[in-house]
Amino acid sequence: MDENNPCLVEKYEALLELRNAKSAPKTQVQAQMRLLSSMYPGALRELDRVSSAELTARLNACRSAVRSRAEEAVENYHQLWREALAYKSTRGERHRLEAKGPRSQALRARIDDGGNLNPWIFAHAGISAAMSAAELRHLMSGQACFEDFPARSTSLAGEAQSAGLCFDCEHCRTLQSAKGSVFRRCGRHDREPGFRKYPPLPVLLCAGFEGLAVE
Repeated sequence: MDENNPCLVEKYEALLELRNAKSAPKTQVQAQMRLLSSMYPGALRELDRVSSAELTARLNACRSAVRSRAEEAVENYHQLWREALAYKSTRGERHRLEAKGPRSQALRARIDDGGNLNPWIFAHAGISAAMSAAELRHLMSGQACFEDFPARSTSLAGEAQSAGLCFDCEHCRTLQSAKGSVFRRCGRHDREPGFRKYPPLPVLLCAGFEGLAVE
């Protein structure tokens, strides 16, 4: 594996190699697992829970020229965890690191506030792929397959990116005016006025976010 250019093909090849490494020395297997975890944080979740048949299907899907929503969301998941772990490791030097955009700034704010990263990353990793946090959780745990999330709809992905967390929040109410304009209203505002009734979009950080459950 090339540590400078991680890609999902290499990840799934490594996962299958580990799955089949029954006779390999324990120290060799442990070293491979440490390397895999450093390149793809969270990948061992798939090693523990996803079947060999599905790992093979994911490898073949990643080799395809068509990039699926599943591939995009999983890539985002690993990228966010890599960035989070790198930022956490800097400690006193954090102020010197330049954020690469609004999502990076929101991630760093989450870390600085001491918030739980796992639900935040699941929620944000799926936004560009129009995938809910619950759907991505199912994907990473083997309860859903790559083939369940084919190539994304451009309009749906655009809607997800423009709304941010509101796209996948159970408190969001989507309203449409007589002229066709779409607004996203926060349902929590009714009982907790501290939340803005119509928050500026996209919302990248929200203490009241609760992801939609998978039907």
